[in-house]
Amino acid sequence: MRVFRYAGRTLAGDYVRAVAGMSLGFGVLLSVPPTPTIVTIFGGIAGIFSLFGLRTLQRHVTKVAVTDAEICNAGFRTRALCWEDLGQLKLRYYGTKRQERGRGGFMQLTLKGGGQSLTYDSGLEGFKFIAWRAAKAVRDNNLSVDPTSAGNLLALGLDADGEAPPPEA
Repeated sequence: MRVFRYAGRTLAGDYVRAVAGMSLGFGVLLSVPPTPTIVTIFGGIAGIFSLFGLRTLQRHVTKVAVTDAEICNAGFRTRALCWEDLGQLKLRYYGTKRQERGRGGFMQLTLKGGGQSLTYDSGLEGFKFIAWRAAKAVRDNNLSVDPTSAGNLLALGLDADGEAPPPEA
C-alpha cells in the first residue's frame, strides 16, 4: 500500500489566496455602511473565498491510499474505488495559453466507476503513480481512454502498457 497527501507547501498559495479574499470581503463588509449592493458584492467575495479555503483544508487533510485492489480517500469523508470497477479515466491539463505543458498550470485526474467519482490534481504527492495505476486498471478492464487523456498520459511520461510504474513515480 502507498499513501499520498497534498503537501503543505503545495497548498500554501491557496491558503494565502483564501485568507486574502476573505479579508477583502469581510473587511469591506465590516468597515462600510451596509447597502444591498455592498453586501451582495463583498458578501459574495467573502463567501466564495471561504468555500475555497474549506476546499483547500479538505485537500490538506485528505490521505489517498493506493493498493493493488483499490484507491481510497480518507479525509472529511472516506470513499473507495476498486480498480476492477473503474469505468472511466480522464486526465486533463489546465493552464493559460501562454504556458507550455509542464511550465505552469496543472493536471487533473478524474476516476469514475462503482458509483464513485474521485478527482485528484497534480499537486498531490504520488500523482504520477496514481495516474499510471489508473491507466493500468483501464487497460486491465479492457476500456479505452479518450485521445486527450492518452496524450496527457504520454506528456507525463507514462506508458499505460508498462507493467511496472515509472522509476520516479
